[in-house]
Amino acid sequence: MFTTSFDNTFKIFGTKCIINGQNTCDDWVPLRTMKGHENKLTSISVTKDLKRIITTSFDRCFKIWEPS
Repeated sequence: MFTTSFDNTFKIFGTKCIINGQNTCDDWVPLRTMKGHENKLTSISVTKDLKRIITTSFDRCFKIWEPS
């Protein structure tokens, strides 16, 4: 899961299941905070192959991210 914020960042969330290797889980935890925009983020999109994240911002830029 991904969230955008007015603090110029977006966060990547995962479940504790992913971290612990379990099959089912409802506890979402932040895995990474991504910084790079100079103003509030307005939207986020993910490619179908989940290899790139595209963000837009009030800084009039869009960024393409490759989370690793």
